[in-house]
Amino acid sequence: MLGLAPLPRNLAAALRDARHEKPAVRAAALTDLVRLARSGETDASNELLRLLEHEPLEQLRAQAALGLADAEVRAARDALLAAFENDASANVRQFAILALGELAEPADSDVSRVLGEAVHDAAAPIRFQALLSLHQLKAEAAPFAIVEAMTDPDPEIRRLSFRLAEAEFADSALPELARARARAALDTGDPKVKAAAALALAQFGDTSGEGVLLELIAGRPRGASFEDQQAAIERAGELRLEKAVVWLERRAFGGLLLRDLLAHDALLALARLGHERARSAIVRELSRFGFRRRTRAAEAAGRARLHSARPALEALAKAPERADPEVVKRALELLDGDAVTGRGQ
Repeated sequence: MLGLAPLPRNLAAALRDARHEKPAVRAAALTDLVRLARSGETDASNELLRLLEHEPLEQLRAQAALGLADAEVRAARDALLAAFENDASANVRQFAILALGELAEPADSDVSRVLGEAVHDAAAPIRFQALLSLHQLKAEAAPFAIVEAMTDPDPEIRRLSFRLAEAEFADSALPELARARARAALDTGDPKVKAAAALALAQFGDTSGEGVLLELIAGRPRGASFEDQQAAIERAGELRLEKAVVWLERRAFGGLLLRDLLAHDALLALARLGHERARSAIVRELSRFGFRRRTRAAEAAGRARLHSARPALEALAKAPERADPEVVKRALELLDGDAVTGRGQ
């Protein structure tokens, strides 16, 4: 016979089982407490706080910290600060930092101070989470901490620092020290750090990491993530990397038996590079079968400034059932706002 999954606990049952002698029962109850706290049950939030402070198993204390963040219990701020400063478990302290990054107010100077100290913690997971939380809270110390982390001994933290730099300095300019450290990282042996450094430089118009970008576009580096390959393809279109064309063509038009998951991204990058076959393919996609397919083509037409796609886009604008109206509208707005002649044909 097939067993049925247990029904979710009500508040009373969850509160009772959260104090059960068996760890597995307490763990299951914790999941229900998070659900109940998320729906506004104050008693459930208070029980999560009790678990964070008094649960004997560090794994469950860590889950309680994460659950408080998931349920957006902002009153947990003091308890989370105490857990980070006093708990003997590095795992609990890491999740307390994560939760503070989710729940604290950006102007909370005490939390920012603690996070600023945590980026120098002996445990790499805590440094990692503290750096991310500083950025999430837009703390005053975040820019300095991000640049400093670019030379952290842990490669995952160095990788994170370069990815955070893209957003942290998006509205200004990449600091010269950060630029120098990103260029130096291109010579490291860790492929993920090299990829992050090259992408960060490219975000600010610096092609020093062109070779790394081309390798990512070609899918060559062992362990290269899907996201890094996707970002590299996008940068190729933004920076007009002509050397990338051959690899973009393979990804956009190759794979007769198995379509490349980044074929559409490669097609867009080629279109931005003025590739006629890619431009024509996007225009054709606007009249193909499938709501999602036409919507993606409309987005690509706008981003690539394909003025030759205007008639098809205007037709879609009159038939909202054929493609997302907001995407089509935005594409037409991009064409209307394109004052540079010759970019889209």
